[in-house]
Amino acid sequence: MILARAQRARWEVDGCFVFSQNQRKYKKNGWHAENVVSALLFGAAHLPAVAAKVGEFASRVAVLIVGANTVFGILFGYLFWRFGLEAAEITHASAHVASYVVSIFVA
Repeated sequence: MILARAQRARWEVDGCFVFSQNQRKYKKNGWHAENVVSALLFGAAHLPAVAAKVGEFASRVAVLIVGANTVFGILFGYLFWRFGLEAAEITHASAHVASYVVSIFVA
């Protein structure tokens, strides 16, 4: 009863964390396979953007793009599982901002 009140109070104080209530619905050890498959799809989803930007590219570049984005996808999936959707979204957006800032200084 006290725990339910504390969760309700947290919900009322942190009302913007809509998805935090169901963040641990997956089994403790069962989320890994789903996270890896989702991360691979996340990595593959970045290929059309690169193709639109640079045109044709070598298969090594495709492997690099999918691989790097898969690693980040696994990180974002873990953050979603551990802390909720907002943590994954904020980290994903921060990665894009950091990538943009680095590209300004490198190019």
